[in-house]
Amino acid sequence: MHLRSACLLIILFLTCFLTQLNAQVPGDPLKGYVLDFKSKEALPNANVRLKDTDRGVITNTEGYFIILNPPADADTLLVSYIGYR
Repeated sequence: MHLRSACLLIILFLTCFLTQLNAQVPGDPLKGYVLDFKSKEALPNANVRLKDTDRGVITNTEGYFIILNPPADADTLLVSYIGYR
C-alpha cells in the first residue's frame, strides 16, 4: 500500500510539473492579412490590435501582420485604417 501511494504521489507531481512547464511555452504567433472587402486589395500600414491588451502591430506593404506570443485569452482583433469606417 505504501508503494502505491508513493507512485500516485510521483505521478501527481509529474503531472503538475509538466503542466506548469507547458504553460510557460510561448504560444503560436497570430498571423493574417488585412484587405479591402470590396476590391480585395491589401491595406498596408493598417493598425491591428488585440482587444483589451496593449499588443498590436502594423501591416506590411502587402497587408500581412504577425503578433508574436499573443495572450491565450485574447480572442478579438481590432483593425483600423485611415479613411475607413
